[in-house]
Amino acid sequence: MAIAVGATASCNGPGVTTGAVTTTASGSSFAVVTGEYRAAGFSGVADITAPSDSKGNTYTKVSQVVSGSYRLTVWVATNGTGGSSHTWTNHDTKSYGTLTAAEITGGATSSITDGSNTGSGSGTGPWSTASFTTANANDLLLGFCVYDFPSSNSGITAVASGYTLQHDTPTSDDICSAISSKVVSATGAQTTSFTSSTANIGLVSLVAFKQAAATGATGSAALTDSADTLASSGTVSVSGSAALTDSADALSAAGSVAVTGSAALGDSQDALSSSGSVAVTAEASLTDAADTLASAGTVSITGAGALTDAPDSLSAAGSVAVSGAVALVDGSDALTASSSVSVTGSASLQDSGDSLTASAGGGNFASAALTDSPDSLAAAGAVIIAAALAVTDSLDALSASGLVAITGQAVLSDAGDTLMASGSQVAPITGIAALLDSPDVLTASGSAAATGGIESVVQLPAEVRSIALVAEVRAAQFGAEVRTVQPPAERRVASFQSETRVITFEAIA
Repeated sequence: MAIAVGATASCNGPGVTTGAVTTTASGSSFAVVTGEYRAAGFSGVADITAPSDSKGNTYTKVSQVVSGSYRLTVWVATNGTGGSSHTWTNHDTKSYGTLTAAEITGGATSSITDGSNTGSGSGTGPWSTASFTTANANDLLLGFCVYDFPSSNSGITAVASGYTLQHDTPTSDDICSAISSKVVSATGAQTTSFTSSTANIGLVSLVAFKQAAATGATGSAALTDSADTLASSGTVSVSGSAALTDSADALSAAGSVAVTGSAALGDSQDALSSSGSVAVTAEASLTDAADTLASAGTVSITGAGALTDAPDSLSAAGSVAVSGAVALVDGSDALTASSSVSVTGSASLQDSGDSLTASAGGGNFASAALTDSPDSLAAAGAVIIAAALAVTDSLDALSASGLVAITGQAVLSDAGDTLMASGSQVAPITGIAALLDSPDVLTASGSAAATGGIESVVQLPAEVRSIALVAEVRAAQFGAEVRTVQPPAERRVASFQSETRVITFEAIA
């Protein structure tokens, strides 16, 4: 549950009680601002008695500012009791006083505050607080104001940018109080301000309140309508299934997201994301355009990862690991990581523009199928495939700046397909490499080896001296130092029997 402002109430005058409101029965916290006026000032004047409410909650002072004859104090009751007919009483016994209360839902149940600061000013304002820096993302910032006026009262006419005025108590014969709010999504320096076009003084305080640390669902978590959210500043844990089935639903956390059942993102722009890690132990299904499964850390799926509509994405700033199958079945779907991509099942890229990429290494221990132009399986480090690789449509690409290794079959079956390594590593194939349409290319800046066979056009660097042939060979292209094919002196014509599989070339001195 995201942190937010619930019910609010206020009163003006000494010993006055607010009107009744309904608050959440349990789990909410309550913030109260009180304001006092003393003509002689507050030197040597003790705090007033803390406010009380009809539910028996205990209030603790968290912020205070004094300016001349005025004093503002902020009080908080954490993880309190609520319910119907909830009221608050101001215990100031002097002739002028004010109180405004606000319910905080979704807040931390202990140590709820995350910093504060105060300020004051004369005239109509804006009256601003000094800055302070929050330590937690997703804080609720509450601005508190106590103000007075010389005659007529217009109330609060403006609050700081990004803030919402939640409650104001303008009267014609008393000091007044107001509360504004803003929810942030990151840590940083915070301040606020209030303005009233008819006031002559204002005191202000800003207090940050922390969101609850974790959200857990032991059964299924179903977000079935547009813009539903399951979020936490700590971790989100779902031990059943998490279903996000309408546009812009979101399952997110500033820490980690863990789903032990299936995670289904079924409508456009659904999101399962985290600033830490995302772990799904069953199937992750992203079935409509722009769904995202993403993390600033790692993404781990022990079942299948299905991205079935363009441009769904499974990505991480760290690594992506899928122990089942990955299916990218519509153009521009993406499985990416700034570190490594590891797939222990099959990786299927079936529509133009799908991509499986990593800036470090990519591993696939089953089959990898790139079936529509220009799908790509790429890594800045190594690409390793333990089973078969099929590159079946023009401009599909399997590439790495380091090593490309395939222990099964590599089939490049449409013109312009490429299997390459640009580093100084080798690109070994222990099965068959079939290049079936010109100008398919199998290249390495080091050496290329296939213990099975190579069909069609093969490009080899200069240091390679042997080639294994299968079926019809149309051309052999060699590095710059090789100028001719030189048979042994005693042989002027090269003829091959069916059992001959190797031609050896030597450079001309």
